[in-house]
Amino acid sequence: MPPFPYFDEKWAQKVLSENICENGVYDEEIVRNKVDCIFVFSNKLEICCKDERKFNVKLLQSKM
Repeated sequence: MPPFPYFDEKWAQKVLSENICENGVYDEEIVRNKVDCIFVFSNKLEICCKDERKFNVKLLQSKM
């Protein structure tokens, strides 16, 4: 097992497409234009947008 938890890129793209992108389709350019920063906590992901909106997404613990 790796020493640090890993992030599933496909899951992250799904979260961004549902919360940030239009029509639920992931678009990196839209994400870059709208997202200011993303914070990762032990139990949630917090997406901070440039227009001051925030999205909180609960992280699920995976069993490896």
